[in-house]
Amino acid sequence: MAGCSKPSAAVPPSSKRGLRTGLGIVFWLLATATQAQVYKWTDAAGQVHYGDRPPAQFPTEQIEVAAPPADSAATGLRPGEQKLLQEVTTEERRLTRQRQTQAREETRHRQAETARRRTRCESYRRRLQRLEDKLVTGYRAGESDRLHELRDDYQTKIRESCD
Repeated sequence: MAGCSKPSAAVPPSSKRGLRTGLGIVFWLLATATQAQVYKWTDAAGQVHYGDRPPAQFPTEQIEVAAPPADSAATGLRPGEQKLLQEVTTEERRLTRQRQTQAREETRHRQAETARRRTRCESYRRRLQRLEDKLVTGYRAGESDRLHELRDDYQTKIRESCD
């Protein structure tokens, strides 16, 4: 094919060293950059450079730098491990929310039960007071036993439910 250059079989050692140095710089920049700008340029000798400030004398290319993971504990993990860590973290958050919701529901239930018991006790006390008032003020003949039984029942209910 005319006009196509054949790739060279060997890369000169100086180019390998430059490539390694360049890649090392890129990896270092990726590891240390949080939202930094990274620029790439080639000098007059054909050497590729990377830096955070573009030189005025050479055309530059801005390189997008990925931000490091938000969870510093995730660094050094393989992709499968990162996914597993994310799933575990998500499940822990879900369980925490579920426990919090359950605790709120139990608290509401206890509060509602306490309010019902308080209302029931107030009702028992009012009924007992009316009965005792009736026993003091008088009642019809034959009601004595029934009123005393009711009074004893209300006193028992108050003792068992209210104190």
